[in-house]
This record gives sequence, structure tokens and C-alpha cells, in this order.
Amino acid sequence: MTQKEARELIAQLHSKYYNILLKMAYRRLGDPGLAEDIVQQAFVTAVIKCEKLATYHDPLGWFYITIRKMATREKEKAYHNDISIEDNPEVLNKNYAEMEDPLEFSMPSSLSEDEKKWITLVYGAQVSYKDLAEKYGMSEAACRQRTARIMRKIREAEEKDRHKIHSLPDYKNRR
Repeated sequence: MTQKEARELIAQLHSKYYNILLKMAYRRLGDPGLAEDIVQQAFVTAVIKCEKLATYHDPLGWFYITIRKMATREKEKAYHNDISIEDNPEVLNKNYAEMEDPLEFSMPSSLSEDEKKWITLVYGAQVSYKDLAEKYGMSEAACRQRTARIMRKIREAEEKDRHKIHSLPDYKNRR
């Protein structure tokens, strides 16, 4: 693969997949700046491994796996830096539905406003299930179950979006 073909491939991948990958990284991390850094790092890795990436039938799958691994590493680094509700009691009282939240751009339109608010509290504000259970009069298990149901809806919507994307031309056999 020539340098020109490699640049062309990366440019096509970037223009086609950047927003999708950014949304996926944000859903995993809950931090728009960190999500953008992870996606950019994934593209740097793609440039380094361009020859190998060109042979993949599904480059989006390669990016998903790469970003998932990078996000997991970032989460492990930040494990001890969780926001405590005791340190920030006004978190539960904010009206997240009225705020302009970067988490909103990554949520599918099929979610209700209550579901969006719930996910924003859980992942955006990182409110604990214990605090949510107290505020909403539910058990912690019910809070976890509600989160799991909403996340399942998000994954299903994400999967539908992924199937809409057409694959790129095969650069392996191009001369």
C-alpha cells in the first residue's frame, strides 16, 4: 500500500466513522473530552497499523474493539476518582433534562425523556445506585435493572445504526 493510498483510506475511515465512534466512546466513558481523545488515539493507531487495517473486511469492527479496549483502560485508571454524592449533593437536584448536555447528542431518539434523564444521572453525573434508590423510592436492584433495560435499548439502536453503514471498498486487492 502506498503512502497516498494509506492517507486516502484513513481519510475515508475518518469521515465515515468519526461521529459514530465518538458517540460510542462517549457512551462508554461519559466524558466528551476523553471520548474525543480516545477516538483520536484510535485513528493514530490506525495510521500506524494501516497495512493491517486495509485487509480487514469490517474496519468499523476494528475501531470498536480498539476503542473499547482504550476506554476500558481509561476507566481502570479513573476507578478511584468517582464523584461522591456527599462531596456534591446538588447533583441529584439539577434538572438535567433542561441542561445542554453532551451526553444528549449520543442518545438515540427512541429513548423517552425519563430514560435520557436516568442515563444522564447514572453516567453523566455518576450518581450512585444507592442515592438514586433513595431519591426515587426504589431498591438498588430495581435501579440497576432499569439502567440495564435502557442500555439494552441504546445498544439495539446502536446496532441498527451500525447495519446502515456500507462497507468501504476493499483496498487489499486494489492496484
